[in-house]
Amino acid sequence: MWTILGLAILVYLAEICRAAQSPTLAPGEADTQHELSSLGPNFHVLNDLMLPSPGNLPTTQIDHVVVSKYGIFCVETKGYGGLVLGSDGYRTWRSYQGKNYTEFQNPVHQNKVHLEALAIFVARAGLKAEIRSLVSLPHAKKIEAISAHAFVGSAGEVGREIQQCCEPVMSQAEVELLVEMLEEANIKDPEVREYHNLKVQAHVKRLRRSE
Repeated sequence: MWTILGLAILVYLAEICRAAQSPTLAPGEADTQHELSSLGPNFHVLNDLMLPSPGNLPTTQIDHVVVSKYGIFCVETKGYGGLVLGSDGYRTWRSYQGKNYTEFQNPVHQNKVHLEALAIFVARAGLKAEIRSLVSLPHAKKIEAISAHAFVGSAGEVGREIQQCCEPVMSQAEVELLVEMLEEANIKDPEVREYHNLKVQAHVKRLRRSE
């Protein structure tokens, strides 16, 4: 009996440790991650990728990157529900729940910095492949957001958009090289990630004050 109890305690503690080590996903990211994971073995999906940034902040955090011989896809996820409105010309987009709304940063603008960070590694690998920008809104009931620079849709629509790309632009060796470079560059240090989050929060506050 005591042996069984001891084993149960060890299993429980192991689960706690795994939970503590696992990154906390922002609302909606788990839904997009699940959708992208079903793309198949020809698509490498990297989630919660933190890379050095060429932008205003020293680092940038990318929700999802998909690398395949059919292209490179950078996905920004927003977990807002209701009716989502937005376009390229606005600094913020809106999520309407009835008459009430919540404003959030334009995800296409956010993804632009992510694309720039990824482009550095693509260039280092000597690749010519284009990086496509996509915005996933898995919790939105209705999407009336348009962009000339990114595909905007539900998590399912984002997955189908990626799967529609069937013209090879890279070799398998080039795909594996880029994936390896991104995995090695991914910043996992919790202190650096916490510092990044604090910087992002301060940056968002400055943007709101300037409006």
